Amino acid sequence: MQTSISSRQFAEWMAYYQLEPFGDERDDIRMARQATVISNTIINAWTGKEGPFTEEDMMLKFDALQDEDEPDNAVDVAQKMESYFGSLQKNA
Repeated sequence: MQTSISSRQFAEWMAYYQLEPFGDERDDIRMARQATVISNTIINAWTGKEGPFTEEDMMLKFDALQDEDEPDNAVDVAQKMESYFGSLQKNA
């Protein structure tokens, strides 16, 4: 990068990054915030209560994915979703 721009331009980009961070990590945070708002809005609409989700709940956790012994199969996932969303509809 430094071969294609001057050191002054590079310093300006570094200063800009300090004010307005960009990149994959910032994008993940931004998407987690949006997912949290959407999820909590849906929970609120269905149950009349505040949604229980936080941005931390919505963040991608790559280390946790690697630590899992065995991934859930499709039947397990479907049962978990039915259990969770079924209980929300009963409470509405």
